Amino acid sequence: MVDWSFTSEFGLEEFLWANLAPLLTLTPLARQYIIKGQVCDILAVTANRQLAILELKNEEDRYVVPQLTRYYASIKQEQPFPDQVDYRQPIKLIAIAPSFHLHNEIDRTYSRLSFDFWRFQVHESDSKITFHLHATETDQPHQVAIPPDYHGSLRPGEPQDNLVAPSVPSRPPKSLRLLLDALEPEQQDYVLALREKILEFDESMAEVGRTVRTQYGLRKGGSEIFKKHLCAELILERFQQFKSVSLSLMLPYPKREFKKRTLQGYVKGFTLARVPLLPSQWQQRKPIAFRFGRSRRMTRFEYNLAEYSKLYENLSGRSLSIKTTTGLVDVALYEWRENLSAAGVLSLDEEQE
Repeated sequence: MVDWSFTSEFGLEEFLWANLAPLLTLTPLARQYIIKGQVCDILAVTANRQLAILELKNEEDRYVVPQLTRYYASIKQEQPFPDQVDYRQPIKLIAIAPSFHLHNEIDRTYSRLSFDFWRFQVHESDSKITFHLHATETDQPHQVAIPPDYHGSLRPGEPQDNLVAPSVPSRPPKSLRLLLDALEPEQQDYVLALREKILEFDESMAEVGRTVRTQYGLRKGGSEIFKKHLCAELILERFQQFKSVSLSLMLPYPKREFKKRTLQGYVKGFTLARVPLLPSQWQQRKPIAFRFGRSRRMTRFEYNLAEYSKLYENLSGRSLSIKTTTGLVDVALYEWRENLSAAGVLSLDEEQE
C-alpha cells in the first residue's frame, strides 16, 4: 500500500466539495464564504437543514478550534442563507486534517462549543487511490475512490515532518501596502486572506508590485509577470482626494468576433475583467465587467453572478454556481493553471511574451 497526499489545500477542498454527500452526508452550500473579513472553507447543510462549517487543513495545524470559533460567532450573528438553514438547530463545527495537534484537543476539551475532528488519509492499493475519512473517536472510516480527474492534485506521501508548506511572503510589496492603508482593518484582513489564497494555490504563482498595481501570475525574470500568464491584479485608484480599490481577474469570455458555436458554447478567450474586491462593492446590478478598446470606442460586456455562472458553464463545460468574489478567484486560479499546463509551463521562456 502506498500513501499519498494532496499537493495543496485547494486540491483537498476541490475533492471534498465534490464528495460531501458520500463522505459526510452533507449538501454543499458555499465555498470560501467570506463573512466579516473571514473566509470559511466550506458551508454545507444536512438533510434537515442543519448548518455545518468545515475547516480544512492539508497538514497539522494548532489553531483550528479558535478559527472555527470565530466563524461560528460571525455566522451565528449574520445568519446567512436563511432559506436553506434552520438556525434553531445547533451549528456543526467540523475540522478535517491528516492529524491533530495536542493543542487542538485541549482547546476542544475546554470550549463551550462542540467540535468534530475528522482525520483523512489517501492510500493506493491495486492501482486504485482511495480517500479515507474517520472521526478521531472511532477507527471506522468513510471512504471513496479518488477519480483520475483529481490525481493531478496528489503526490506520493511523505512523513509529516518533511512536508514543506507553501511559502507566502510575510511582507506585502509596497503597492499592496498602499492599497491596505486605504482600507478598514476588517477589509485589510479580507484582502490579505485573498492574497494568501492566490499565493498558496501553486508554487509557480508569483507576486509583483508595480506602483499602484499588485500583480499575480507566472514570473518573467526578476520583477515582471508574463502578460499572457497574468492571473489577478489588485489596484489602488486615486481620484483627487479620494481612493478606491479594485480587483481584476483573468477570466474566460466568449470571443464574439468568431461568431460561431462549439460544443461548449462560444470560442473561449481570456482577458482581464474588473470585479468587485470588497463585499460592499457588490451592490451594482451587473458588477463583472469586460472592457475592450479605449475611451469612447470602448465596448463593455457586463454580467451579474448568475449570468456569468451560466456563461462560464457554456464556455468550459464546468457546472459552477459563483456566489462571491472568492468564487470568481477560484475560476481565475483554475483557468490559470489549465492554461499553464496547456502551454507547458516548464518550457516557458521570455520569447513567449
